[in-house]
Amino acid sequence: MMRRVLALLAAGQFLVACAEEAGRPAVVEAVRWQLASPEDGVAIDDRWVVVRGRVEADEPLARISYRINGVEKRSDLPLSPTFDMEMRLPLDRGSNLVEVVAESVAGAEGRIARTITSTARPPAIEAFTASATGVRPGTAVDLAWTVDASPPFSLELAPVGEVAGSGARVRPERTTTYRLVASNTFGTTSQELEVEVLPELVPQLRTVAAGSSQSLWVAGVTGTFRLTASGGSVTPEESDEDVVWQVPETPGTYELRVEVGGDADFVHEVVVTEARRVGTTWTGSGGQPDAFWWGNLAVAPGGGLWAVNRHAVLEKPAGGPWHPRNEGLDFLPLSIAVAADGTPWLLGYEAGSFETCAIARFDTAMERWVRSEAIGLQSGNCRELRLAADGSQVVFGSRWIPGVTAWRRSGPDEAWVDLPVAPPGSYPRLVGPDGSVYASCIENCLDGDVFHLAPGATQWQSLGTSGVYPTQLAIDPAGSLVAGGYGIARLGADGTWVDETAGLLDGCGTGGLCVDRLKGMAFAGAETFVLTDDALFVRGATGSFRQHITLPGELVTLDEPALLENGSDDLWVVGLEGIWRLPAGEALLAFEGSAGLPGSDLSVGAIAARGDGLVALASQRHRTEAGRVETPLLALRDAGADDWRPADRGDSAAQIDFGETAPVSMVFDGDGSLLLSNAGLYRIDPSEGRWAAAPRGGLPEGSVPVELVRDASGAVVGLVGGQPYRLDDAAGTWNVLPEQEGLVRLAAARDGSLWGTSAADRRVHRLGADATSWHEVGAGPLGPRGGHVDDAVQWGADGTAWAPSNVGVVRLEGDVWRQVGGGPCGWRADSLLVTRDGRVLCSSNGGVYLLDSATEVWEPLTGPSPYSWATLRGEAPGGRIWVMTDSGLFEVELAQ
Repeated sequence: MMRRVLALLAAGQFLVACAEEAGRPAVVEAVRWQLASPEDGVAIDDRWVVVRGRVEADEPLARISYRINGVEKRSDLPLSPTFDMEMRLPLDRGSNLVEVVAESVAGAEGRIARTITSTARPPAIEAFTASATGVRPGTAVDLAWTVDASPPFSLELAPVGEVAGSGARVRPERTTTYRLVASNTFGTTSQELEVEVLPELVPQLRTVAAGSSQSLWVAGVTGTFRLTASGGSVTPEESDEDVVWQVPETPGTYELRVEVGGDADFVHEVVVTEARRVGTTWTGSGGQPDAFWWGNLAVAPGGGLWAVNRHAVLEKPAGGPWHPRNEGLDFLPLSIAVAADGTPWLLGYEAGSFETCAIARFDTAMERWVRSEAIGLQSGNCRELRLAADGSQVVFGSRWIPGVTAWRRSGPDEAWVDLPVAPPGSYPRLVGPDGSVYASCIENCLDGDVFHLAPGATQWQSLGTSGVYPTQLAIDPAGSLVAGGYGIARLGADGTWVDETAGLLDGCGTGGLCVDRLKGMAFAGAETFVLTDDALFVRGATGSFRQHITLPGELVTLDEPALLENGSDDLWVVGLEGIWRLPAGEALLAFEGSAGLPGSDLSVGAIAARGDGLVALASQRHRTEAGRVETPLLALRDAGADDWRPADRGDSAAQIDFGETAPVSMVFDGDGSLLLSNAGLYRIDPSEGRWAAAPRGGLPEGSVPVELVRDASGAVVGLVGGQPYRLDDAAGTWNVLPEQEGLVRLAAARDGSLWGTSAADRRVHRLGADATSWHEVGAGPLGPRGGHVDDAVQWGADGTAWAPSNVGVVRLEGDVWRQVGGGPCGWRADSLLVTRDGRVLCSSNGGVYLLDSATEVWEPLTGPSPYSWATLRGEAPGGRIWVMTDSGLFEVELAQ
């Protein structure tokens, strides 16, 4: 057999020569191939070379091998006469003999070679720099580097991760050593760079109120820090989280010394000033107190009401709205009573403790509570306050605590004296006009069930057995003692009890009671009123009881006495969810809320104000004056008016799906109409009260936009499932805007941009006026457990961005969100409001505060917080703000 030869003809070609043993002519085919480097003998700055070419032969090619410096690296098995080669081969450093060898199935062989020099080398970091060091925590620092390395190479920046290019922006929260690692197949090199972060106090206190408590943290440290003060106390002194500084009572300049180790220790000076309040009287705009038992409520001469609502006290003048009366209140109120001269007295416990009793009177001239002496009252046993016509005061203790059950003092300036313990099974319930105390017994009674303790007496006297198992005692206008329980009985002049239950039993059948235990007794003129679970009964000076009114089904009365009067012949019924008034001579209960607005169960979902002063209020839950639960409610208040009016739904009411549980959002459109989103989307004409379905074209089917805002152009923008849409009023369609994952809150800036808070990354993002893409705005805020902005951004008059966060009110300083101000809002922010004139307000833990722009101290509007919670709902006309609390909705006028 003739030997087959594969011969190199020319640069870029090789030939296959075939000659059969029988003398068959040789067939020579040209084959083109090409290396990645264009010519033989070139040098390349790469570790790899690509061999490309084409092999053609008369018989199938069995194998193609690729060799570097005589070592086979790769191979192909074509099994066809034609084969297109493309193979990536690794080079050795320096000179490389690159060979391609082709073999046919018959054993023919050919090869081609190229000499390639690889100049590839391990990477070298020539420069690694930072734009700044010695920075505040969270400050943006630009890292830059220059790396000389043969491709391909990778870069990793610890502790950031994989990077590319020639730099990266970092925001170190503490002193950090960054390590840049460059790698390729020939080696790895690294370089370190430290960016120093200066520890600082968070928040950056400048001024703080004397006697306040301030939460503090030290940012920029790893591990624990130690904080001590030149005045007041710090608890705990050493921590890796926040500590509390109890600010000294004496104004002056104080030092906070922070020890974090070595040269990083520092001293922060704070000016302590006199505490002050900057608010004015709160005006009730809706709602009423939740008086859970009758001791929470007192009727004043003239028909006004005073009420205790959890941590607050409210007054309702006859015919007027509820007003907070919390000036000077520094303890937890429990029971209230009004003296014959109209002075309210308040009993309660010291704040944060149920072991120390406190008592105060309301100074009507100063409009504030003034403490009175409480020495002698048994700790942990204050329950009810009663006032006698002779000026004496009596405090009843808890019926569940054995021992002393009542205390008396003859006047406001006198000492409290223990009263004799009531007879077994009995409990003091009534103070007579002369200061006598009456008690009743309902079980295990040994000597009657009603007892009397005369002023100055040392022993209780039995008044016999009333026969009604009394839980209530009262004195009627004629001076007779009346007992109520499972029926009603009156103590006659001869000392015997007369049963007067007749009429309460009508229709009950033989031997049965229509009522369980009576819920209240009251007297108006010559009439006696008795309250049961279901109805109010009345009887004249003689005769039987008759039903006067049936109570609304939603009026759930209390187990305690729930009927009050004050001599004006009006009556009040205290329910678990509100207070109702029965005007003299009428048979319809009126709910004691504000004019035109419901009170109990009022849950304000949104408030919107139009430029001309018209205000719209949407509530997702409320109770009507007649006590019926209706939900929800849309009410309007005209500019300059005090009363609210319902926004009539007109003929379209049946088609409106105004749901209870769906979130409420509303905004006034450019034409003055109100756009409201709830379970549906509606447009309301406030002048005519017409409701109509608003356009929903362009929105996903069945969806409703929430978070309605007006942008700088006047267009309405809303969110659907986190996706923003803008309403084109002219076309009646919603146009989709660029998406940012997890958007939950929107705000429109004056420059035409939209800002949104994302629930996905807990960050703030901005969509420019060109509406092309969202970008993250600012880093931080910083906190010991991580910080995030959790509500819509607002802007001051100077364009500064503000936001509430889980670590207090924050302000965008440069490109970092930083906590602002000394006081409660410098560490915890429940809601935020920036007014049009640039004032910044915050609610925190039930209190409302105004930021003093000069001292950056959060000054309280309310004094010690009287509310369990408070939410700022927006700016009201006339320089006022809306505040929703557990005592209802209020307007607060801000001092100019």
